[in-house]
Amino acid sequence: MKILVYISDFLSLIRHWHWQTNFYTNIAALLLLLLVTGAIQTQEVFVFIYIVHLYILYAGVFLVNNFADSEEDAHVGKENNFDVFPRAFTLPLMVVLVLLGFFISFLYDSRAIVFLTGVILFFALFYSLPPIRFKKRGFLGPLTSSVSQRLPFLFFYFLIPNSASVFWYLFGWLIITSFIIEIGFQLADSANDIQNRTQTYVIVIGVEKTVLVLKSLILFLFAYLAMAFFIGFPYVFLVSLILFLFSQGVLNDARCNIAHVGTQKN
Repeated sequence: MKILVYISDFLSLIRHWHWQTNFYTNIAALLLLLLVTGAIQTQEVFVFIYIVHLYILYAGVFLVNNFADSEEDAHVGKENNFDVFPRAFTLPLMVVLVLLGFFISFLYDSRAIVFLTGVILFFALFYSLPPIRFKKRGFLGPLTSSVSQRLPFLFFYFLIPNSASVFWYLFGWLIITSFIIEIGFQLADSANDIQNRTQTYVIVIGVEKTVLVLKSLILFLFAYLAMAFFIGFPYVFLVSLILFLFSQGVLNDARCNIAHVGTQKN
């Protein structure tokens, strides 16, 4: 069916498969926050706005990054779907999604969230866009990408009062898993980055050290999950179990990326 082909092409255009894990884990963390704080009844509207807003933010940012990477991807023969639709469609769509991503923030009725959205867009867009291009600036690459994809969760720090302990614990889990995801992506793409002379974090420190960093982050994630029992908040066992289950996808991807690099060496 043509409609399914169009949907698949559109998802490839916005790199949905690249950021879907961060999207789903952001929502999972929010639902756990609402469970522990009992704030679901007061936040129903904002939860709906947040899910739509988050998807538009990710779609807009990654569409821009897809555009910014298109020449380098073509140089190494890497698949890039930016031109799967006519540019007369994709370029205006790119602008509309980014603007929507910013202006939806006004619906939360919080100046802090509007400001935070601006910060998110700045770091996320300039991950790939010149002249800054954080992607080529060593550790700043995974730092800006990982943190900017998790900062939307901070919206609920301003919307739900008295949630500090569980909120920061969940935010910490989001940051750790995001670093694992991002460094894993850079590791899997290291051969292309070498050809393009792109100074990503992986290229700067080397593949072997990156594998060690990734394995250390995985061990730290397990320790972090166990730490919940020492913090002590409502539903701690359930929260830890759900976070552990959601971590499995992240860990499986990391193992696959490590194995992929090992295969390239052999």
